[in-house]
Order: sequence, then structure tokens, then C-alpha cells
Amino acid sequence: MKTDTGGDVIGIGQPRMQLADDSSLGGLALRTRAGLAIAEDAGWITLWNLATGEVSRRIEPIPELDPLAVTFAISPDAAWLAIGSNSKTRVFSRPFDQIAFTASCSQARAFSHDSKLFVCHGRLPEVWNLSDRKLVAKAPDAALPLRMPKAVQFSTDDRSLYWATDHDLIRWDFATTGATTSVYKSRDEIANAVFSEGSNTAFVSTRPSGSYKRASVLVDLTSGQASASASEYTGAVSSSGKYLIYGAGTEVRVVDAATSKTVWSAKQTSVVQRVAFASDVDLVGFVAGKRLNIVDLPTGPRSYDAPSRFAGWLAEGVVAIERDGKLEQLTLADRTWKPVDRSALAVKTDAPAWASWIAPGGAVAAEPSPRHDVAPDVRSSTPCAAKLRVWTPKGGAKVLAMTCTGAASADPGWEIGGGWAVGVGTRTAIMYDAASGRRVGSLNVERPRIDKAKFAHAFWTMALSPAGNFLALISRGPELPPDGNPDPREDAMHIAESRDKIDCVTNMSGECRMEYFLTLYILAGTPKQAWQARVEHKQGPDERAAQPSSVAFDHSGKHLIVGMSDGEIQVMSTSTAGPKHVERFHHGPILRLIASPGDGWVFSEDAAGQQRLWRLPP
Repeated sequence: MKTDTGGDVIGIGQPRMQLADDSSLGGLALRTRAGLAIAEDAGWITLWNLATGEVSRRIEPIPELDPLAVTFAISPDAAWLAIGSNSKTRVFSRPFDQIAFTASCSQARAFSHDSKLFVCHGRLPEVWNLSDRKLVAKAPDAALPLRMPKAVQFSTDDRSLYWATDHDLIRWDFATTGATTSVYKSRDEIANAVFSEGSNTAFVSTRPSGSYKRASVLVDLTSGQASASASEYTGAVSSSGKYLIYGAGTEVRVVDAATSKTVWSAKQTSVVQRVAFASDVDLVGFVAGKRLNIVDLPTGPRSYDAPSRFAGWLAEGVVAIERDGKLEQLTLADRTWKPVDRSALAVKTDAPAWASWIAPGGAVAAEPSPRHDVAPDVRSSTPCAAKLRVWTPKGGAKVLAMTCTGAASADPGWEIGGGWAVGVGTRTAIMYDAASGRRVGSLNVERPRIDKAKFAHAFWTMALSPAGNFLALISRGPELPPDGNPDPREDAMHIAESRDKIDCVTNMSGECRMEYFLTLYILAGTPKQAWQARVEHKQGPDERAAQPSSVAFDHSGKHLIVGMSDGEIQVMSTSTAGPKHVERFHHGPILRLIASPGDGWVFSEDAAGQQRLWRLPP
């Protein structure tokens, strides 16, 4: 793998069975004979090796389409993989590195049991033949209401198709009469439906109107008979029809379908979001948090070796890596390894024990500030610290102060580095010389929109350059519509209706996009603004723009590095807000960026646990 400019990219260690986010959206499938686990993963489709737990392949979404609309299906023999998005379905043949053909439907749903047919749909299900890559049958218009199917599966003889609507399970005899029949009708709305991959059985969860309570049943699709009601929402049926798996909060349970006795259960530290059985044997998979867990029945969970992990930079081009429980030194120039003592990673400082927050180089240390290590999205739930106790070798201990907007503000507060300490609030950033404790200036960080001056941007995240020459601030705010009429129909009723519906200032409606501005300040002499640039970007028509998730400097302060929520990394010069250099070898939000001491390399890590070492472009 190479960077965009041809530099080296080194993968440190493949994360084991880890996703990029903890979303409950998306599918999960297991294919034991092929040794694969497959899941929708932050818009990508990720395939893992069941034996090692490592990622075997990642397939990226189509850039111009909405990544959250991605669906997939894999054939029982694991020879075919279909990935659906907003307007088409890509069908891959194993090893899934090339598209075999494209079908003109948006949602990939299921393959037949003999792996010769697959079904996808826009509003209506369509059956395609894999050998000649042609449409075989399309459900009649009268077969489905306006909403798309919730779930789709072939019958065990591959001559009929089942799907779930808001209140019915429908059978379509596409290979014979073409007729559609309701095999099960629910009085309450069907909230979730999962068909067994190997038996004519379905797990159905319903929700009464006006209630959040769920009721679930197991439906025999041949007879239309339903089991006694239970209260589960997340569930699946094994290929054999013998077992059920339930996810209820942080507990996962496998139950014998005939006796209702628990076969295996376990408590998790995170909410169980997705559950699935393998199509060929009774193997269980479930996602809790960002972790994909694999369980053999009845023996129990599989365990996987811990991957190698970045421990820190030892020198320019020399990195410490934890692998196989030992700390080793990797020289990047010749890729040679040798043991290294852990003391080599210790920052050499005489800072007192309370000053455990140590800036790069050890020139400034501080008592940990509550919001410093908290993700920007949850800072408002962490108290804002108006005071910071710092320590420097030259000046000893000092206490600095800033003004907090309020307990529920999103202002991160304090940052240290390069001999400085800065406290950032909603309107101002106070700069201190950390050694003397002297206030050296303040910066106006309020960034109101030009066309809506009264709506200011909230502060998001920040970084000080290790060299002490720059401060980078990222602020965000709602992208408000331009001044003028909010509704093109230009009548009083629709203008008021639009105004009541969309509130981008207080309610943060889902129809509001956020805009993110990166502002660079020069700290030499009197601190002042150098330049400002907008850093989020759309993905085609997708209105949920990728947003900055981390920001860092190289040691000299010549480069500013911004990690984005879609895995993109932007590298820009601090001398001008010119063109960005963009790297794309991650697929999840970038969590960490650390430049090497000589600024030749960068370490990056994404939310899926993927770690990379890569050449910083000139």
C-alpha cells in the first residue's frame, strides 16, 4: 500500500473482529465452510477470517450514494456477494475483488439455497439469475404497499419468495403461478422480521400503536402458525430451525426453539445490536458495541490473538510496537526488529505526580483536565474546569484560569503544548505562557455566519503545535439556509410550516447539516488569525457531511493534519490555506494522529482499530 504521493504505508496489526462504529443498522452474516464473517461497517462491507479474526477484505461504498443505505447478501456457498445502495446493486464473485455485474435495483436481500438466484428490490422484489445475469421475475405492482419490504428470503425449494411488510408476511410463487399470498397477518405493526436461511421459519417482532413495548413470535411460513408471544426485539433463527438467538439489552441468549430452554447465554459490556446464525452449521455471531463475537454451540465463544499495537515513537523512523505480549522496536528504513526496554518510552520529566498530563517533549505538564480526553460529542456531560494547575521545569507550578460558558457547554477547555497553555471558551481563547503563568493575549474564537450573524459557531476541538508556533481550532454550527423566503411556494401558510418544522439552532433537526471551520492562529508575538478553511465535505447528494474527528500538528508546525469521520486524512500547510493533500487508507473515523519526531512519518488509528504508519508528504 502507498500514499497518494507514493510513500510507504505500513499496517501495524490487523484488529480482530472489530467494527468502525456501534450502529445497530446493517446486516451480519456467517459462512462457516468458507471461513467468513460479513457485516455492514460504517457504510463499507467488511469480511473477516473466522479462523484468525483478521479483516480479509473491505469493500467501500459508492462515493456518490448514501453510505447508510448500504445492504448486502452473500450466497450460501459464499461464491457471490451482492451489495445494494441507492440506485443499483453490485454483484461480486469470489474473491470479491471485482464486480461481476450490476443489477438495476437498490437493496440486496438474499440468495437462493442453491446459489443460482438472488433477490433485490427497489419498491418491488426482483429475482435475478446469476448464470446469465438477467432478470427472471418481478413482483406484481399490487403485491406490495408503498413501503419497501422489511426482509426477504427464498423458500427452501427456491420456487417461492417470502417478504415482510408492515403487517403481513407474503409468499410470492414466482416460479409457478406468480400469485402472492399473505401467510401471516399481524394486528400490530411489524417492527423487525428475520427469516431463517435454511428453514421456512421467521422471527417477527411487533409494536402496538402508541407503545414502545415489543412482542415477538416465531412463525412457521408453511402453515402460518405462530409460537407463543415473547418480548424480544432483536433475534434470529438458526438454519436448522432448532435454535433462536435473542439480543436483549446487554444480554445475548441462545434458546432451544422446541423447549424454550437456554442453550447458551452471556452478559456483555455493551448493548447487543445485531445477531445471526451461520447458514450451514449452528454457529452464532453477534455485535455488542463495536465488537463482533463468534460462538460455537455448545462449546462457547471463540478467542483470537491480540493484534500488534503502536506504543510510541522512539526516534525518527523508529517505532515501538507491542506484539505477542512483548515490546519491540521496528526500524522503518530496513524493517528490522529488535527487543526494546519499556523505559525507552517514558517521557523524561521531573514533573510532580499530580501533573500526569504531559505535553510532547515534557516541557509542560498539567493536572488532567476533565474534558481533555473526552470525545467532542460528549463534552457537555463532563464538567468544565475553569482552572488548570500546570508545571514547567523553569517556572514550577502555576494555576491558570478561564471562563466556562456553563456546565452543559461543549467547550473543551484546556490544551497544553509548546510552552503554552490555552483555555478556550465559546467566545474567547486565553493564551498563557506556561512557565511564568502570565496571560499573553486572547483570541476571538466566535465564528458567526456572515449571513446570520446572531448564530455563532460552537467550539469543537483544538490542537497546539509542539513547536509552540500555532494553535488550530475547529468550530462547528448549523448550516442555516440563506436569508430570504424559506419555502418556494411563497405563501404565509407554507412559510410558517417550514419555519416550525426546521430548527437548526436549538432542536438540531435531522434536516440540518453541520458546518465545520478550521481556523489557524499564529502565536508568535501577539496571537492573531492566519487563515480559516471549511473542512467538512459532502458525499455526493448525501447531506450528512463527513466531519473532522481529530486534529494534530507535526513537530515543526509546518503541517496540520486533520482526520475525518469517513477515514479520510487531510494534510495541509500551515503557511497558507491552499490545496489539501488527501490520504484514504482508513475507513472509520480517525481517532489518533501522531507525527514522528523528525516529521517524516505519521501514525494514524481509526475507530475500527486499524493502525497505520505512513510517510508525511513534503
